[in-house]
Amino acid sequence: MGVSDEQGRYTLSYHADKSGALIGSHKVSVTTPTDAPDPSGQAKEPIPAKYNSKTELVVEVAAGSNDIPLELTSK
Repeated sequence: MGVSDEQGRYTLSYHADKSGALIGSHKVSVTTPTDAPDPSGQAKEPIPAKYNSKTELVVEVAAGSNDIPLELTSK
């Protein structure tokens, strides 16, 4: 799990007291926090499903420090 800042930088944790990510290949999903659901009772997610509920993002985490930018496009 990770949280990004206003500039898009993020940090990860894989356990309550362990920062970083486990080595290996990982599917990544990106979501936005929502304050309230829309009138149907569902939260509206502005990020396309291919990046969250039907993610196509896969990254490889190597030993040591990793800087893995996530390139998201809307079209």
